[in-house]
Amino acid sequence: MQIAVEAHRSAKPYCMGTLMWQLNDCWPVTSWSMIDWYNNKKAVYYSTQDLFRTILIAPRQTEKTLNFTLVSDSLKEFSGELKLELKNFKGQSLWQKTEIMRAYNTSNSTYSINKADLPKYDSTECYMNIQFGRKDAVLYSSNLLLCKPKNCMFPRSNITITKVGENTYSVISDVFSKSVCISSESGAISVSDNYFDIEPHQIKTIKIDLPAKEKNTMKLKAICLNNL
Repeated sequence: MQIAVEAHRSAKPYCMGTLMWQLNDCWPVTSWSMIDWYNNKKAVYYSTQDLFRTILIAPRQTEKTLNFTLVSDSLKEFSGELKLELKNFKGQSLWQKTEIMRAYNTSNSTYSINKADLPKYDSTECYMNIQFGRKDAVLYSSNLLLCKPKNCMFPRSNITITKVGENTYSVISDVFSKSVCISSESGAISVSDNYFDIEPHQIKTIKIDLPAKEKNTMKLKAICLNNL
Protein backbone atom coordinates (compact mmCIF):
# COMPACT_ATOMS: atom_id res chain seq x y z
CA MET A 1 0.00 0.00 0.00
CA GLN A 2 2.76 2.44 0.91
CA ILE A 3 4.62 1.83 -2.36
CA ALA A 4 1.41 2.32 -4.37
CA VAL A 5 0.21 5.52 -2.69
CA GLU A 6 3.66 7.12 -2.73
CA ALA A 7 4.00 6.29 -6.43
CA HIS A 8 0.54 7.67 -7.24
CA ARG A 9 1.05 10.92 -5.31
CA SER A 10 4.57 11.37 -6.69
CA ALA A 11 3.12 11.24 -10.23
CA LYS A 12 1.11 14.44 -9.65
CA PRO A 13 -0.39 16.05 -11.74
CA TYR A 14 -0.71 13.03 -14.06
CA CYS A 15 -2.17 10.99 -11.22
CA MET A 16 -4.17 12.95 -8.65
CA GLY A 17 -4.88 10.37 -5.98
CA THR A 18 -5.78 6.84 -4.94
CA LEU A 19 -9.18 5.26 -4.31
CA MET A 20 -8.99 2.95 -1.31
CA TRP A 21 -10.55 -0.51 -1.34
CA GLN A 22 -11.71 -1.51 1.11
CA LEU A 23 -12.44 0.27 4.37
CA ASN A 24 -14.28 -2.41 6.36
CA ASP A 25 -15.75 -5.89 6.28
CA CYS A 26 -19.48 -6.62 6.30
CA TRP A 27 -19.01 -10.11 7.81
CA PRO A 28 -16.24 -12.07 9.59
CA VAL A 29 -13.68 -12.92 6.91
CA THR A 30 -9.98 -12.76 6.04
CA SER A 31 -9.76 -9.92 3.53
CA TRP A 32 -7.87 -6.81 2.41
CA SER A 33 -10.06 -4.46 4.48
CA MET A 34 -8.60 -1.80 6.78
CA ILE A 35 -11.07 -2.56 9.60
CA ASP A 36 -12.35 -6.06 10.27
CA TRP A 37 -15.86 -7.19 11.22
CA TYR A 38 -15.06 -6.80 14.93
CA ASN A 39 -13.98 -3.17 14.43
CA ASN A 40 -10.28 -3.99 14.87
CA LYS A 41 -8.07 -1.60 12.92
CA LYS A 42 -5.38 -3.29 10.86
CA ALA A 43 -1.86 -1.97 10.20
CA VAL A 44 -2.87 -0.47 6.85
CA TYR A 45 -5.50 1.68 8.59
CA TYR A 46 -2.80 3.53 10.51
CA SER A 47 -0.20 3.75 7.73
CA THR A 48 -2.79 5.19 5.35
CA GLN A 49 -3.33 8.18 7.64
CA ASP A 50 0.31 9.17 7.20
CA LEU A 51 0.32 8.47 3.46
CA PHE A 52 -2.58 10.88 2.88
CA ARG A 53 -1.29 13.79 4.93
CA THR A 54 -1.23 17.18 3.22
CA ILE A 55 2.57 16.92 3.05
CA LEU A 56 4.32 13.71 2.01
CA ILE A 57 7.97 12.86 1.48
CA ALA A 58 8.13 9.86 -0.86
CA PRO A 59 11.57 8.20 -0.80
CA ARG A 60 12.88 6.04 -3.62
CA GLN A 61 16.12 4.10 -3.80
CA THR A 62 18.15 3.19 -6.86
CA GLU A 63 21.45 1.38 -7.01
CA LYS A 64 23.39 4.66 -6.77
CA THR A 65 21.01 7.27 -5.34
CA LEU A 66 18.47 8.07 -2.65
CA ASN A 67 15.66 10.31 -3.92
CA PHE A 68 13.17 12.23 -1.77
CA THR A 69 10.10 13.68 -3.50
CA LEU A 70 8.12 16.40 -1.74
CA VAL A 71 4.38 16.19 -2.45
CA SER A 72 2.05 18.94 -1.23
CA ASP A 73 -1.75 19.22 -1.38
CA SER A 74 -1.67 22.59 0.38
CA LEU A 75 -3.32 25.43 -1.54
CA LYS A 76 -0.39 27.67 -0.62
CA GLU A 77 3.18 27.43 -1.81
CA PHE A 78 5.83 27.61 0.90
CA SER A 79 9.41 26.67 1.69
CA GLY A 80 10.50 24.24 4.38
CA GLU A 81 13.47 22.27 5.61
CA LEU A 82 14.08 18.66 4.63
CA LYS A 83 16.15 17.05 7.38
CA LEU A 84 17.81 13.71 6.70
CA GLU A 85 19.77 11.74 9.29
CA LEU A 86 21.46 8.40 8.80
CA LYS A 87 21.51 6.38 12.02
CA ASN A 88 22.27 2.86 13.14
CA PHE A 89 19.64 0.87 14.99
CA LYS A 90 21.14 1.87 18.35
CA GLY A 91 20.48 5.54 17.54
CA GLN A 92 24.04 6.66 16.75
CA SER A 93 24.06 9.45 14.14
CA LEU A 94 26.32 8.65 11.18
CA TRP A 95 25.45 11.52 8.82
CA GLN A 96 22.95 14.35 8.51
CA LYS A 97 21.88 16.88 5.93
CA THR A 98 19.43 19.80 5.78
CA GLU A 99 18.05 21.08 2.49
CA ILE A 100 15.57 23.88 1.75
CA MET A 101 12.76 22.67 -0.50
CA ARG A 102 9.79 24.47 -2.04
CA ALA A 103 6.34 22.92 -1.69
CA TYR A 104 4.15 23.45 -4.77
CA ASN A 105 0.48 22.57 -5.18
CA THR A 106 0.68 21.82 -8.91
CA SER A 107 3.89 19.81 -9.11
CA ASN A 108 6.47 18.00 -7.01
CA SER A 109 10.12 18.65 -6.23
CA THR A 110 12.82 16.03 -5.62
CA TYR A 111 16.09 16.09 -3.70
CA SER A 112 18.65 13.41 -4.53
CA ILE A 113 21.73 12.06 -2.76
CA ASN A 114 24.49 9.98 -4.30
CA LYS A 115 25.12 6.99 -2.06
CA ALA A 116 28.83 7.41 -2.77
CA ASP A 117 28.70 10.73 -0.89
CA LEU A 118 27.49 9.06 2.31
CA PRO A 119 29.92 7.68 4.88
CA LYS A 120 30.50 3.94 4.75
CA TYR A 121 27.56 2.14 6.39
CA ASP A 122 25.95 -1.29 6.60
CA SER A 123 22.50 -1.10 5.00
CA THR A 124 21.31 -4.02 7.15
CA GLU A 125 22.03 -2.12 10.37
CA CYS A 126 20.99 1.46 9.53
CA TYR A 127 17.99 3.61 8.64
CA MET A 128 17.34 7.13 7.39
CA ASN A 129 15.17 9.42 9.50
CA ILE A 130 13.22 11.86 7.29
CA GLN A 131 11.60 15.07 8.48
CA PHE A 132 10.11 18.02 6.65
CA GLY A 133 8.75 21.13 8.29
CA ARG A 134 9.08 24.76 9.15
CA LYS A 135 10.42 26.41 12.27
CA ASP A 136 7.03 26.23 13.97
CA ALA A 137 6.16 22.60 13.20
CA VAL A 138 7.21 19.24 11.78
CA LEU A 139 4.84 18.56 8.88
CA TYR A 140 6.01 15.07 7.99
CA SER A 141 8.24 12.45 9.60
CA SER A 142 9.12 8.88 8.67
CA ASN A 143 11.92 6.32 8.66
CA LEU A 144 13.40 4.66 5.60
CA LEU A 145 14.97 1.22 5.82
CA LEU A 146 17.96 0.91 3.50
CA CYS A 147 17.36 -2.75 2.63
CA LYS A 148 14.42 -5.14 2.66
CA PRO A 149 12.99 -5.68 6.18
CA LYS A 150 13.75 -9.42 5.99
CA ASN A 151 17.44 -8.58 5.56
CA CYS A 152 17.65 -6.03 8.39
CA MET A 153 19.68 -7.05 11.43
CA PHE A 154 17.26 -5.57 13.95
CA PRO A 155 18.54 -5.79 17.54
CA ARG A 156 16.17 -7.21 20.11
CA SER A 157 14.21 -4.33 21.63
CA ASN A 158 12.99 -3.65 25.14
CA ILE A 159 9.79 -1.61 24.97
CA THR A 160 8.27 0.07 28.02
CA ILE A 161 4.64 1.26 28.19
CA THR A 162 3.79 3.76 30.92
CA LYS A 163 0.42 5.27 31.81
CA VAL A 164 0.77 9.06 32.00
CA GLY A 165 -2.92 10.11 31.98
CA GLU A 166 -6.43 8.71 32.16
CA ASN A 167 -6.29 7.40 28.59
CA THR A 168 -2.74 8.42 27.67
CA TYR A 169 0.33 6.19 27.53
CA SER A 170 3.97 6.73 26.64
CA VAL A 171 5.95 4.12 24.71
CA ILE A 172 9.76 4.05 24.67
CA SER A 173 12.37 1.62 23.34
CA ASP A 174 16.11 1.21 23.87
CA VAL A 175 16.78 0.63 20.13
CA PHE A 176 15.08 1.40 16.83
CA SER A 177 11.90 -0.69 16.87
CA LYS A 178 10.07 -1.40 13.63
CA SER A 179 6.27 -1.62 13.38
CA VAL A 180 5.42 -1.61 17.08
CA CYS A 181 1.94 -3.02 17.75
CA ILE A 182 0.21 -2.23 21.04
CA SER A 183 -2.45 -4.72 22.11
CA SER A 184 -4.24 -5.92 25.22
CA GLU A 185 -4.26 -9.38 26.72
CA SER A 186 -7.94 -8.93 27.55
CA GLY A 187 -9.14 -8.27 24.00
CA ALA A 188 -9.47 -5.62 21.30
CA ILE A 189 -8.66 -1.99 22.09
CA SER A 190 -8.94 1.30 20.20
CA VAL A 191 -5.54 2.97 19.85
CA SER A 192 -4.90 6.45 18.43
CA ASP A 193 -1.82 5.20 16.56
CA ASN A 194 -0.38 1.72 16.12
CA TYR A 195 2.15 -0.29 14.08
CA PHE A 196 4.55 2.65 14.35
CA ASP A 197 8.33 2.93 14.44
CA ILE A 198 10.09 4.14 17.59
CA GLU A 199 13.52 5.70 17.49
CA PRO A 200 15.90 4.84 20.36
CA HIS A 201 14.99 6.55 23.66
CA GLN A 202 12.37 8.79 22.03
CA ILE A 203 8.91 8.89 23.59
CA LYS A 204 5.85 8.00 21.53
CA THR A 205 2.55 9.15 23.09
CA ILE A 206 -0.68 7.30 22.30
CA LYS A 207 -4.27 7.35 23.53
CA ILE A 208 -6.32 4.22 24.24
CA ASP A 209 -10.10 4.19 24.61
CA LEU A 210 -11.34 1.48 26.94
CA PRO A 211 -14.61 0.43 28.56
CA ALA A 212 -14.74 1.76 32.13
CA LYS A 213 -14.68 -1.76 33.61
CA GLU A 214 -11.33 -2.53 31.94
CA LYS A 215 -9.40 0.65 32.76
CA ASN A 216 -7.88 -0.75 35.95
CA THR A 217 -7.43 -4.35 34.85
CA MET A 218 -6.10 -4.04 31.30
CA LYS A 219 -2.62 -5.38 30.62
CA LEU A 220 -0.92 -3.90 27.58
CA LYS A 221 1.77 -5.61 25.55
CA ALA A 222 3.98 -4.53 22.66
CA ILE A 223 5.32 -6.63 19.82
CA CYS A 224 7.50 -5.46 16.93
CA LEU A 225 9.38 -6.79 13.96
CA ASN A 226 12.63 -6.82 15.96
CA ASN A 227 11.41 -9.51 18.35
CA LEU A 228 9.68 -11.87 15.93
